[in-house]
Amino acid sequence: MQDSKRHDRLRAKFTPAFIGKDVLEGAEAIVDDHLTTLLELIEQKYITTPDSYSPMDLTKVITYLTTENTSCMVLGQDFECVKRDDGFHGYNHSIESCLHVLSSLIVLPAFQKFMDTPWLRSIDLMRPALRPILDIAESSAAKRFGEKRIEKKDMLAVKATILYIISSPTVYRKLQQEIDESLASGRVTTSPISSSQTRELPYLQAVIKESLRSFPPAVILPAASGQGEVVCGKLVPAGTNVEPSLKTAARDKGVYGDDADSFRPERWIEADGEKLRAMEETSRLIWGGPGRWECLGKKIALIELDKVFFEVSLALVEFDLLLKILTNLYLKPSCSDDSTWL
Repeated sequence: MQDSKRHDRLRAKFTPAFIGKDVLEGAEAIVDDHLTTLLELIEQKYITTPDSYSPMDLTKVITYLTTENTSCMVLGQDFECVKRDDGFHGYNHSIESCLHVLSSLIVLPAFQKFMDTPWLRSIDLMRPALRPILDIAESSAAKRFGEKRIEKKDMLAVKATILYIISSPTVYRKLQQEIDESLASGRVTTSPISSSQTRELPYLQAVIKESLRSFPPAVILPAASGQGEVVCGKLVPAGTNVEPSLKTAARDKGVYGDDADSFRPERWIEADGEKLRAMEETSRLIWGGPGRWECLGKKIALIELDKVFFEVSLALVEFDLLLKILTNLYLKPSCSDDSTWL
């Protein structure tokens, strides 16, 4: 909704439905349920042993998790992708196969004009891939807004972050240490971890902020003004497509330091005062903010990020311990006391 007045009226109606306490608690329960299923899937199907090699395509499994969380929050139906370890009627594959091409073409004015023609919209090239989803959405809407309506209050950069964690030994070890200490000290008392407890883990929060900065997940469509505008001292002629360059802003060395191109979560812990404020305000561009256009689902998305990264990182810690033991088994030094090397 690009009309400012209509946008503000709609936002005022939807805001309680996205950030109300009961809604956030419901969203957390949904994430907990699916996260538990994910961990069970890993333990039952993807544990490699000396006798069995069981690799896991983490990119697919994480996609199943986020799709499932969204389907439950938005449509009120569980696709059970994680439980089945499979996508939903080819939906995931269809979206991934065309997303990169569309995201590149959408910035071209000629392509936007072509895609906006009435006859092309009537064809709807994505409809075959989306048909199962559309059927569920239509059914859900009928239940919610039909004559016998059902009243319910329910309503996402994961893969990139996990890649940064497992490919950055220093980050991985620091996060592992924080997780170990939080469990040993009793700061974390639930499984899966509660959203409130994740906020007490500063390094985990720094990892999440840094991953969102390093790999902004947002897709912001370009917009054109009907009249010429002066932006940052530059004249932008009427009809010119304009969109924020998230990557450029997120790598601004004037804001994040000379090492802005590096993945270094420590910057969020070291900064304070005006420096930290500038970093946080710039990073809010990822969510379409700051301001009236900021993503309504931000809090729900952060609940998912907090929980997934802690629990998956915890699983990585356990796998790391197993790896050490297996390594010792195969590279056992000559000694009489097994406890020495175990």
